[in-house]
Amino acid sequence: MKSPLARCADPKEHAHYCDVLVVGSGIAGLSAALEAAGAEARVTVASLGPLCSGSSFFPGTWGLGMIGPVDESDEKSLEQAIEDVGCGMAEPTLVRTLVHGIQPALTHLESLGCALKHPARSGEREYIPCFDRKARLWRGILREPSERALKHALEAAHVRVLEQCELLDLADAGQGAVLFDHASRKAFFLACGAVVLACGGFGGLFAHRLTGADAVGSVHAIALAHGARLVNMEFMQVMPGLVSPCKDIVFNEKAFRFMGFEHSDAARSLTSRPDAGALLDERSTYGPFTSRLKARAVDAAIGSAGAQGLGMRYRAHGSLDNMPEFVRTYYEWLEKEHGVRPQDWMHIAPYAHAANGGILIDENAWTGVPGLFACGECTGGMHGADRIGGLSSANGIVFGGIAGRNAAHWALERLQGKIGRAEGGCGMAEDAAHAMLSPNALDTSHNALPCQAEVSAHRMPPSLGKSNTTLPSLDCLSGHQSCVANPRKVGELRAILQQTLSEHCMVVRTEEGLSAAEAMLCQLERELDCSKERHGRFGDAHGNAPSCLQGPFSLDEIDSQRADSLRLRLQLMTARCLVAAMRARRESRGSHYRADFPSQNAAFDRPFAISWDSSQNEPVCTHL
Repeated sequence: MKSPLARCADPKEHAHYCDVLVVGSGIAGLSAALEAAGAEARVTVASLGPLCSGSSFFPGTWGLGMIGPVDESDEKSLEQAIEDVGCGMAEPTLVRTLVHGIQPALTHLESLGCALKHPARSGEREYIPCFDRKARLWRGILREPSERALKHALEAAHVRVLEQCELLDLADAGQGAVLFDHASRKAFFLACGAVVLACGGFGGLFAHRLTGADAVGSVHAIALAHGARLVNMEFMQVMPGLVSPCKDIVFNEKAFRFMGFEHSDAARSLTSRPDAGALLDERSTYGPFTSRLKARAVDAAIGSAGAQGLGMRYRAHGSLDNMPEFVRTYYEWLEKEHGVRPQDWMHIAPYAHAANGGILIDENAWTGVPGLFACGECTGGMHGADRIGGLSSANGIVFGGIAGRNAAHWALERLQGKIGRAEGGCGMAEDAAHAMLSPNALDTSHNALPCQAEVSAHRMPPSLGKSNTTLPSLDCLSGHQSCVANPRKVGELRAILQQTLSEHCMVVRTEEGLSAAEAMLCQLERELDCSKERHGRFGDAHGNAPSCLQGPFSLDEIDSQRADSLRLRLQLMTARCLVAAMRARRESRGSHYRADFPSQNAAFDRPFAISWDSSQNEPVCTHL
């Protein structure tokens, strides 16, 4: 009997129905898949990378940490800290849901056999999370044993895993998805009852990044094209990372106060200051850049060093044995994995890291689009302008579980034909539930569509069981038959996109730079031959755009070249939303620093939500 974790080399083997499709196999996606399976749903996980990938398992960091309230009495304190650190940009209901769910999530992880490290010296200041004011419960998720435990749990739950399969588009009402299998270089349609997006952040839009290779940033555009909104996109983490003697490696900020610096103009701009020691001490308390603390001067020195990075090395006070445990763990990993010893010189530079914003969800992990849920780093609302360290993994596990449970409830209720207020576990209005059950369905005679004979009738939703209906509308693929460039051109355009955002959208942002970035993104769209003027509306959230699957070519004609072209098209759409949010916020707040508006402004005390105006082919920012 074939293992449910086996990859399918032939897309025809993908041709089946599942209750819940989870897109992404980081900690959020795996949590969603296991919860959905526990609710008796048939679950498929599709992942661009291998199983257990994403930034959760990024090899450029020494481990995955997670924090939470010490006990129930600490929950209110942590909630307040999140809102304070978030500078008013976090949604209180989501914050409460996150904090209240952390302890049960940790207990569940341990029950699955995941190995959690407990601190030996929890009283050391290095265990106070980034930006927090006190120590919390801290656990380190040990990568290899936890991967084994999660894979075993997935197999025991009969979760089907499709590796190297990239999401290209969604059908309306969570009825399915078009995926591209990079192994066989073919596209296929997978019918389902509900979809959970757990594809990570948008680090792939930047040239210099500390993220998983599969965090490409296309899923935000797909969700947007189907009627979801984005939130807090201007808030992202920019972290110091190594550029030599190895590169693309996270630097442990806890070591800043122990470092000696090279003799360079960039270093002297920091070390010559009378308050240099205090600045380095403060900078040792948090990892990502923030505009709201004086230690931003350290980041200014790092940035002024240019591409070669700021040189420094560990300055031991007597003996290396004096290292704090948190710093020692990092250096032990760095020497074992990369051959870098504490006494070796290293150079660091700014890297794009995690996103604090993303797809807007509610406390049920619902996107507001019938049948579509989201969790993990691709979502926003539970974090603000800055994020307390250790809450990204907590967010993935907590909201991953919520998304999986509610997606399963939605799909299974849909199978039974139940509709009405609050159906699907989302508290959505009755008209949304009716919209989900619209008669758009699969034409089983269409080339490359699922074979209905392979699916038992009692496990198919009513709307998918009709042989005389049409394919569900697809928005992102509309008109894509004309949006193809040669592979070299796509690669060149993507490199320009990544370099543009790295130049104008990292630590220092200005209207001049952001407007130049917007102009370049629009030019790249035109060069990709995807402009509104030439190909009509880009993604109709109401399903009015013609489906490419009903157009002049079939799924069999979506090859690697078309898939890569579509990915770039989606990345450009996400990038334009990112730039629009940064331009709209004409102030500095947390991780968002505008050199032309260096102070926080009360006029911007509410988060920006982004929708897509398909008639104008542009993002629209409005205050929530």
